[in-house]
Amino acid sequence: MRAAYWVIVVLTLFIAATLAALKYLVMPNVQGYEAELRAKVAEASGMDVSTSSIVGGWSGFSPFVDLIGVELREPVGINAGLTTGSTTGSTKGLTTGLAKGATTGVPSPTRTAGSVALKLPAVRISLSIPYLLVGQLRFSELTVIQPELSLVRAADGFIYFAGRPLNKKTEEPDDTRLLDWLASQPSINIQQATLTWQDDTNPAPALTFNNVGIRIEKSLGQHTFGFVATPPLALAQQLEVRGKLRITKADATDAIENTDATAADAPRWHVEGNLFAAARDANLAELRRHLNVPDSWQSGVGTVRAWLEVDSRGEVARKQTSTAGIVDPIKTITADVAIIEARAQLREDAAPLSIAKLTGRLTYQRLEDGFRVGSSKLEFRTKEGVSSMPGDFSLALQSAGGGDKERGEIKANGIDLKVMTSLLEYFPIGRDLRQLAVKFGVRGAVKDSQFAWTGPVQKPKTYNVKGTLIDFGSNRNESIPGVSGISGSVEGTEKGGTYLLNAKAVMLDIPTFFRDTVRFDGLDGRGGWQVSDDALSITFDSVKLSNRDLSAEAKGKYQKLREKVGVDIPVEKRPGVLELNLKLTDVDAQRLAVYFPNAAAKTREYLEWAVRGGKVESAVLGVKGQLYEFPFHRGVGGAFTARAKLKNIDFRYLEGWPIANNINAELIIANTEIRAKVDSARFFNARVRKTELLVADTHVWPFLLSIVGEADARAEDVSRYLRESPLVDGIGAFTKVASLEGPGKLDIDLKIPVGLVPGAPASSDAPKFRLSGKYSLTKGSAKLSFGTQLSDVNGAIAFTEKSVVSSNVTAVAFGSPMTISVSGGGEAGVITDFVGRVNAQQLGDLLPFQMPSQVVGNSDIAARVVSATTGLEVVVDSSLVGLTSTLPAPLAKRPDEARRLNLQLT
Repeated sequence: MRAAYWVIVVLTLFIAATLAALKYLVMPNVQGYEAELRAKVAEASGMDVSTSSIVGGWSGFSPFVDLIGVELREPVGINAGLTTGSTTGSTKGLTTGLAKGATTGVPSPTRTAGSVALKLPAVRISLSIPYLLVGQLRFSELTVIQPELSLVRAADGFIYFAGRPLNKKTEEPDDTRLLDWLASQPSINIQQATLTWQDDTNPAPALTFNNVGIRIEKSLGQHTFGFVATPPLALAQQLEVRGKLRITKADATDAIENTDATAADAPRWHVEGNLFAAARDANLAELRRHLNVPDSWQSGVGTVRAWLEVDSRGEVARKQTSTAGIVDPIKTITADVAIIEARAQLREDAAPLSIAKLTGRLTYQRLEDGFRVGSSKLEFRTKEGVSSMPGDFSLALQSAGGGDKERGEIKANGIDLKVMTSLLEYFPIGRDLRQLAVKFGVRGAVKDSQFAWTGPVQKPKTYNVKGTLIDFGSNRNESIPGVSGISGSVEGTEKGGTYLLNAKAVMLDIPTFFRDTVRFDGLDGRGGWQVSDDALSITFDSVKLSNRDLSAEAKGKYQKLREKVGVDIPVEKRPGVLELNLKLTDVDAQRLAVYFPNAAAKTREYLEWAVRGGKVESAVLGVKGQLYEFPFHRGVGGAFTARAKLKNIDFRYLEGWPIANNINAELIIANTEIRAKVDSARFFNARVRKTELLVADTHVWPFLLSIVGEADARAEDVSRYLRESPLVDGIGAFTKVASLEGPGKLDIDLKIPVGLVPGAPASSDAPKFRLSGKYSLTKGSAKLSFGTQLSDVNGAIAFTEKSVVSSNVTAVAFGSPMTISVSGGGEAGVITDFVGRVNAQQLGDLLPFQMPSQVVGNSDIAARVVSATTGLEVVVDSSLVGLTSTLPAPLAKRPDEARRLNLQLT
């Protein structure tokens, strides 16, 4: 321990003595080392160095040397005048070059030997104390005050600093020692500089940046740097760049490692790391005059803050291709922008886009054989008035030879699809895809969604999709349905997936299935789909629908064969197979036909005309089979069943006939057979009971509607029914001369052909209208058109569509019993015969004159009323036996004397 102690003491005294000697002996007399310093700088930089003066000093614990009036000149030696490239470029303000040349000085190819390459007013060199202690001269920091620096892009395309090209290829000889030396310094600090950028390939004037500050720190193989400057006012208000880079020199072999580049193309330097750049009130149009800004962005004014990740290794292999004009050394860009009055054209075949305002974050990432671009919280407004709310979006495209090797991914959150569709003409996508999107008119919003695919996007080989749609809609196009108001989520691949629906104000436009657009106030449900080589299957595990017409719950499966090249799908299998269980409640019966498919178009049209009101309280429907065969006549191709409870239905079964009202019934459908069991109904005030409606086969057109039932019907309702139906000129003609009242019972059997075109000739095998029935009247009354009143009418009348006949009809008239018979029909009309007995005064009620008081007594009488389409005829006939007349001859008459009375009225 004692020996170690003395070693430390001696070492400390040595260091202290050395530092004292440096501070008080060496540094004040540093002029004596001027030649050595110039030689060291010249050897390190590969250039001739001169200074006007040199001053040494000490700042804190750091010795320094101030070099005044430093000039770096093109070297003069055995290689003086050596040129390795074009000599036609500008020689004004040349700056940096990263090139590899001879170990002896190699002059710039654009300058003669001995010419000034770089002039520095003042340079402070801070010396490294640790190295001084071991007898080596190394710099800890270079500080340059108020230099005038310049970068020049010469006509040969290379960018020069101090006559040295920065971007020369590795195979071209060049002396890079100046740049090597600068890159090796631990710290470089440039203050109050002026930087000029001149592009000899561009006619624009040079750009001068004032108040330039640059600081570069090297540590652990990395360079951390900062750059601030005041650019010309027309270009921007302020410019700032910071970063951390790993800069390494490479030979040709290293440069092309892991790339497809050749040695001739390989870059001399590897630059890898992160950058930050900020520009306030930058003018893109002005910047384009001086730099090769990608053609896609043409103008704009605003503030930009960007974070970049760079790696030059891939630049040559990718040849700076595609990707909206972003160069390939840039691996990623993240930029916060606030820009106004911008104009962009992303590709020649895309329309120019004028943006009034753009704010948010933009991103770019270089991918193998492609790129990814995106945005976060991006909000914009075009000059055409298209605007968007803040949203996130990204697009990745990779193409390794095209075709099936293509792949891509789209992510979106908070994106307005209608806005995006309106902007597609401005994006570099295929014309077919752009036209397709416009044709479908996609609208709605996308949330937390992504779509990734391989192969051509128009027909991907594989894909996966996941996301949420809000109020999604698209127009109908050919066989593809139109929809709107769809909200829900979906997740799946090309082999299948699942979906969840939660939508309001939904519209379905499916003309191949429904005649009209179908609308729902609510649509909720879940299901999935599966895709095989042969078919597409869609399942709906539980789907609920509701609107003002109905509420429904559906469960089932739909399957459709996929088209294949060279495989012809039979026509009966093209619509697909449906398996459906459907429950309906609170259905507006008058609107129910709207939801009938086109396969039942004629039935739909009839029900739309026939049903005039009422509700379907509940219904259960089932469909299973080939849709081509729907509704499965005689069970061919599948089965269609339905059972429904009808309430207060108003039904117009035939044109010109009274409507049946308040029908309460059970409706049963089995394929093409429709049956209704009526519990109650009415026409006028007559109560219908025990009635059945039947359509045996809706497949036959026109089909036959059969109505068989009975009703408690008062005579006045039956008479009105006959008067207000086409039967008034047939079997109901008697209602023209008799007004009936009183309770009765009606039995009826109607066969009504549905679907006959009015006025058109019916075919011989078309169903015919048929009517048969009986009406029984009990203790009724009737008033004849010629004034006679009947009471206590009892009996029955049987009828068909062509004839009517009565049996045992009795009544009381003129205070005496009367028998009534009805018969006939057709063009001959209906004949009603009355047989009874009247007194002389009552007889006057039948005659156009009153009987004189001298005529008394009672006599039998018969009356016949013929009701035909040509008119009404009344015939009154009597022998007048039983009447006595005391009138003068020839009108005098004995009671037993017969004198015939025959009176005809028309």
